[in-house]
Amino acid sequence: MRRAAILLVLLAGCPDPEEGVFTCPDGACPSGWFCHSDGYCRADPEDLADAAMDASDDAAVDGGADAGEDAATDAGPDAEVDACVPGSDAVDLLLVVDDSVSMSEEQEELVAAFPDLVRALATGQPMPGGAVEFPPIDDLHVGVVSSDMGTGGFVVPTCPDSDFGGDGVLTTTVRSSDATCPDALPAFLEYETAGLSRFRRDFACKATLGTNGCGFEQQLEAMLKAITPSTSALEFHGGTVGHADGVNAGFLRPDSVLVVLIVSDEEDCSAANPALFQTMGGPFPGDLNSRCVEYHDAEGALHPISRYVDGLRDLRPGAAGRVVFAPLVGVPVDLQTAAWDAILEDDAMELAIDPMTLGPSTACERVEGGVTLTRASPGVRYVETAQELDLLGSQAVLGSICAPSYAPFFRRLLAAINGAVDVSTCD
Repeated sequence: MRRAAILLVLLAGCPDPEEGVFTCPDGACPSGWFCHSDGYCRADPEDLADAAMDASDDAAVDGGADAGEDAATDAGPDAEVDACVPGSDAVDLLLVVDDSVSMSEEQEELVAAFPDLVRALATGQPMPGGAVEFPPIDDLHVGVVSSDMGTGGFVVPTCPDSDFGGDGVLTTTVRSSDATCPDALPAFLEYETAGLSRFRRDFACKATLGTNGCGFEQQLEAMLKAITPSTSALEFHGGTVGHADGVNAGFLRPDSVLVVLIVSDEEDCSAANPALFQTMGGPFPGDLNSRCVEYHDAEGALHPISRYVDGLRDLRPGAAGRVVFAPLVGVPVDLQTAAWDAILEDDAMELAIDPMTLGPSTACERVEGGVTLTRASPGVRYVETAQELDLLGSQAVLGSICAPSYAPFFRRLLAAINGAVDVSTCD
């Protein structure tokens, strides 16, 4: 991917690049050029049928039976006519927002910082008015879902909809108290060049979900249900199916770069067994408010991380690099860019019950003027998900919700998205 980025920079300064000289290992070529199956950039498109035949012959020699099985599994019945060409530059960004009682300041920080990411994507300029450092992306969808997935039908005082909560449905009703906001917005926003001011307002209206959501957050489950099609084998609470081709239809496109941004100060509590929220009796005794921590490793209590890793990979078969997973969650500020194992092994990331508060332990805090503005529990499950996706070839960017500014995190996310756009669908 780095080689592809360097290639584009080099070619940008060369008026007449020579055909068949520059390689495209990641499917990236100059604008208007094409990556051929022999790995070189040329001005004319390759005949797809010939390329497919050559690729098929190469696979038979190099890969044997196992390669044939993998190709059939990953690419489907039309694989024989699929040449190595650069992927689409469309980006679909799903934002999962924690709307529990402690998230007011964090939502404000998000609303302030996020539009600059969109501006940078749309202009190719990381800094306003600065140099264009990458091809602009003008095909962007942004959708927002709540972390509230209900409590499995068990009535809990702090959860207004115990059955399904927001259910992974893209928000349309505006909850912001800003008088300039409309009552409703489309299920997802589409950025239009030169429309940053309007987008900034609409995003602020859409992403400000308030703090009346359920305190038992199921961020990963909300993400998965929002973008999983009903045809998937995955099932959700009550035997229901995903919304990607239903109420959320049109948001996620088959050839886009999929970006998931999770913003939360609490650990994920995506329950496999809804009895985790049963207030009286049941298989999970103890204080209700501490169960997500107390039973986070208990078999059958929470969904395994593999559910979310596999669910995201299944949406981009054969193109793991076109998935970007970006949790802005509870990790120490000084560990945001550390190695995954170093983060998970740090003492601050030990998920436990705080004996003083009887709530979850604290991974990080943001204090200003002697006032604690943010206190976040260890986001272990997000880090584990990011680590697994990273190992499998996806883009993973981690940020601390306790950071004094979210701008550095969004700059790293910008680089990851730009890298994902360079990834070919045949990677």
